[in-house]
Amino acid sequence: MQILYDHQVFSWQTVGGISRYFAELIGRLGATNSTLISNNQYLSNLQPKPVTLLKAIYIPGKTQFFKLINKINSIRILKNGQYDIFHPTYYDPYFLPYLGAKPYVVTVFDMIHELYPREFPGDNTTALKKSVLTGASKIIAISQNTKADLIKLFRIESSKIEVVYLGSSLNSDEFKPVDLPAKYLLYVGDRGKYKNFTGLVRAMQKVEDLPSDLHLVCVGGGKFTGDEKQMLGELLPVSHQLSLKDLELTYAYKHALCFVAPSLYEGFCLPVLEAMVCGCPVACSNTSSIPEVVGEAGIYFDPNSSPSISSALTTIITDQPLRTKLIKQGLVQASKFSWSKCAKQTDAIYSQIIK
Repeated sequence: MQILYDHQVFSWQTVGGISRYFAELIGRLGATNSTLISNNQYLSNLQPKPVTLLKAIYIPGKTQFFKLINKINSIRILKNGQYDIFHPTYYDPYFLPYLGAKPYVVTVFDMIHELYPREFPGDNTTALKKSVLTGASKIIAISQNTKADLIKLFRIESSKIEVVYLGSSLNSDEFKPVDLPAKYLLYVGDRGKYKNFTGLVRAMQKVEDLPSDLHLVCVGGGKFTGDEKQMLGELLPVSHQLSLKDLELTYAYKHALCFVAPSLYEGFCLPVLEAMVCGCPVACSNTSSIPEVVGEAGIYFDPNSSPSISSALTTIITDQPLRTKLIKQGLVQASKFSWSKCAKQTDAIYSQIIK
């Protein structure tokens, strides 16, 4: 079975959850040979390399040029027809005129654009998503919560949607030491509005007797903005933003007092799984897909309530036996998810379609 994955996410993500997902599938299931101009770290690390990579030298104003070249190459391969099934890596419907009778599968990672449209002014993702989902042979949702949102918001038949969970690429036994504070809470990823980083900071500011040596380490998401620095206030001297590679991130998880996920909504929330894999206790929101992933292995809070977040943080900071318990439960819970399972289930969906 020849599977064709396209250029989309690899044209704009060097690292990130979506490109990691597709790189993991490509590494396990193979892919129709193609050439991409991309600096994606996950594709670069695959051995052997199923995709020919040409390094992109990003020049101001030229990013769209590389995307255009990648799209032209994807169209060429689509027209060639030497594949059995097509799996686009995002929602651009450019491929529809070139598929002919070939089936395709679309993965939906979340419904953030539909649930929080005010955070994406002028964004057309919803329209693009609808256009590609209509003709898909199957839709993969990365959680039951995402499937429920798809059914509710797009009125898609349940039988058309298959839930396939993600896995973690991190291994707690493989890490690279990083210079970090002795005691810190860990936050990973973007800090946009629905991610509720502001809610976390405000809750930390309200924790009574917050240890003076407790730091906040944020990985990814870019440098703190001026507004964020102002919001952090007295926490700014003990707040740090870092960009870490996988081995360094594993180390950060392993040595954190706890990992905090305050998001209002997630399609899956890969960082909570990574934290559990690395033996890091989790404090997290009780919303969307997060309880589905964490199960009984976390301490939950209402992300819309500062007192709720503050209470959870106080508990996990001060209760060592609880942290030990959560670590053990987290390792058990994390064992339920893997990229091998994800690839096997995805391959079964492909096989079902092309029978």
